[in-house]
Amino acid sequence: MAQLGRMAVQFAGVVLLSRLLLPEDFGLVAMVAVFLSLGDLIRDFGLSSIALQAKELSHQQSSNLFWTSWALGAAAGAALLSASPLVVAAYDEPRLAQIVPVMALNLFLGGAQAQFQVQLARQLKFSWLALSLFLAPALGLVLAIVTAYVGWGYWALVLQVTGTASFLLILQGIGARWLPSRPRRGHETRDLLLSGAQMGGTNLLTWAANNIDSLLAGVRWGPTNLGYYNRSFQLTATLVGGFLSPLTQVAIPMLNEARKAGRRPADLLVKMQFLVVAPISLLMVILALTAPSLIPLVLGEAWAPAIPLVQILAIAECVHSLSFISYWGFLTERLSKQLLYYNLVTKPLSMVAAVIGSSWGIEGIAWGYLVGLALSWPVNLLWLTRTAGFRGMRFLVNGSRVLGTAIATYGICRLFFGRAVDEGGSWLVVFSAAVCAAGVFLALIAVFPMGRQDLARTARVLRDFAR
Repeated sequence: MAQLGRMAVQFAGVVLLSRLLLPEDFGLVAMVAVFLSLGDLIRDFGLSSIALQAKELSHQQSSNLFWTSWALGAAAGAALLSASPLVVAAYDEPRLAQIVPVMALNLFLGGAQAQFQVQLARQLKFSWLALSLFLAPALGLVLAIVTAYVGWGYWALVLQVTGTASFLLILQGIGARWLPSRPRRGHETRDLLLSGAQMGGTNLLTWAANNIDSLLAGVRWGPTNLGYYNRSFQLTATLVGGFLSPLTQVAIPMLNEARKAGRRPADLLVKMQFLVVAPISLLMVILALTAPSLIPLVLGEAWAPAIPLVQILAIAECVHSLSFISYWGFLTERLSKQLLYYNLVTKPLSMVAAVIGSSWGIEGIAWGYLVGLALSWPVNLLWLTRTAGFRGMRFLVNGSRVLGTAIATYGICRLFFGRAVDEGGSWLVVFSAAVCAAGVFLALIAVFPMGRQDLARTARVLRDFAR
């Protein structure tokens, strides 16, 4: 529920700030965000994931990881600060010289916050973890709205990012009730750092594949077009990732507990696949279907160029959610080295697809992002089958069934509502199309016996949650 609240905050931020600021403002901050996310990976370098999935983690090991993360965060922040002239030159945008130093502060804050979040997850304090992950961006959004309203322009977005990082550190530091001791040698920390380095290498490859699109858009077409792409990404990839990434904090400890109880994590992951992927796919189908009406209604007519980008990226996120389940499989089986090898094969393919797609403009970049994800998912399952003994065909069949249902739902509803939404319909048209999509999606799922089992399982989960 907290993640749904966080998604609502993200959506509200997209809507309200898009009406208060210009596409160019979002593009300027997105230019720096590409390098900030790289610094975040260097700051973390897989240490959070390794600490989360470790069977046992002593206080001294946690402390050593805390100081390592903080040192890496400080180093990454200093590196970004010193590289600001290169960032300015790459984009030919002098205003970035003022933005980069402020946003570099986030790396220092993130280095301190990372292990507090791990402590909350390992202590199973999911309520406080969820509260912090919801409240921090909510407070950051309030700060951004106020400053945007008084005319601070792109500085409102800069303060949103920095404010959210500050609030998150404070809230999770209070909730964890944990303080690090001074760093000490030994305590098997070296093994943790080695595994973290393998995970960090994987994350760097993922960063390159996921950010080359924004980098190409900013360098080739400037801040305004990047602003359109960034808002489209916020409505699709960031919205979905904002749900899936924090859910990892819950899924991995629970899968580890199931293993201790003698259950196979792969069997649980197959069930999780539908519970996670089906709602995301339905949401993305509704977004793609209604985008021609929804984008002007919500963001304003000035954002109409973002409509095809939203539709392409919405399809891509259906595939991305499938790959995320496989990613949990690598984590729960502690296959950080195999995850690195897998990414060494697939991420270059994604980058090549984005570069080739850029020849057809900014929409071509979005198509390249989609093609890269579509190529990676089957390879992902094959790798898990070979290295972890997973029955990858089960995941492929179940996932393809949901993905095929989503595509069929879009096609059927497009026949009935295509002209209405294309002509810039009202909220009634958007609502009617969404209801039609939900009904068709559920009906197509129920056609197959496996689909009826999935729906029954989902109903039991919702019933248990209501209790």
